[in-house]
Amino acid sequence: MSENHSKLNEILKISRELRAQNLRSLAVFDLDSTLFNVSTRTRQILSEFADTYNQPALKTVEVNMEDWGIKEAVFRAGYSIEKDEAMLTTLRDFWRDRFFSNEYIHYDVPYGGAVSYVLELAEVGCEVMYLTGRDQQRMGKGSEEVLKKWGFPCEKGQLVLKPERTIDDELFKNDWFLA
Repeated sequence: MSENHSKLNEILKISRELRAQNLRSLAVFDLDSTLFNVSTRTRQILSEFADTYNQPALKTVEVNMEDWGIKEAVFRAGYSIEKDEAMLTTLRDFWRDRFFSNEYIHYDVPYGGAVSYVLELAEVGCEVMYLTGRDQQRMGKGSEEVLKKWGFPCEKGQLVLKPERTIDDELFKNDWFLA
């Protein structure tokens, strides 16, 4: 059994024990790269860019789960800042406009076991919240839809998004915990 699996089982155990004592527990999850693999979203965007701007190397480049953004994938495809600066600027804007939008969130796929784990926590009486750096205007509707699509518990008030995109993610999350 992996160390992470052991820790997850310990959280379930503690949640059960608290419930047995009529005490509450709370599990707070981020979405991107915690519950959801977002590399599939980036893969789709790169593929569309490749078609739109005739960049075939981006059509087949691998986007790894641990990649954040497009930088690593673009370099793996053979592009460099020195020779491809203008194209990379266009790509960055193309990616940013789509990645941070309701329409492309639907390409995200939950990590193996994520849905069943969150459901099990909810079943043992643990309150589940999703605290994300996604903002309400650009990503609120899609975030709620994709949680429901994959079967995560998602009732009103469980999904907490930034009210404005300009708020720093870390500051927003820290303030939420302190409130």
